[in-house]
Amino acid sequence: MGRSHTQAIQTPRVRIHISDEILEAAIHRHSAHCMIAEAIKREVPAARNVSVDLAQIRWSDPVKNVRYIYFTPRICQIALIQYDRGHKPQPFTFMLRTAAQITRSHTRNRGEPKADNGKPAWRVRNKEQERVRRAGNANSKERRAAATAAITDPAAPLGSATLTKAGTVIGGRPPAVLGNIGKSRRFGLRQYIE
Repeated sequence: MGRSHTQAIQTPRVRIHISDEILEAAIHRHSAHCMIAEAIKREVPAARNVSVDLAQIRWSDPVKNVRYIYFTPRICQIALIQYDRGHKPQPFTFMLRTAAQITRSHTRNRGEPKADNGKPAWRVRNKEQERVRRAGNANSKERRAAATAAITDPAAPLGSATLTKAGTVIGGRPPAVLGNIGKSRRFGLRQYIE
């Protein structure tokens, strides 16, 4: 039996290596230069707006107009906490396999062209999102097919959250970002005390 269209969604699978060079550069820089974010930028040249905290790793692909959200692997969480406590972690490698969620990078762009009816295009997209939402519940075959088809078109709305068979959520609102306690990457900050 062939693969159905709803299983065809592929998220980037990336092997990331945190080398001694990246670790040393992170120690001598300020919090905007997270060791994991710098390694992702090196391994995924198309990645923009890379964000790393203890819960999530996120980046945008401007060509596809999507934002990938992965759960932060345990090895990265441990390395970030070691780094935060002032201990230089050992070089390590990790794999980002399946994104937890895929959303659009930008929903309302400045200078975005108007739709045929003269309204901003994002308002028209919101109405289209409502049609996708009404296509059935989040687990229905029709809804998954509509969301999977929309992901291939950078201008198409993704609608409300739809769960694929692979376990990736397409569309919806992204999960909340941790506050500064999970994002500040200054060597020896010691935010996490046992």
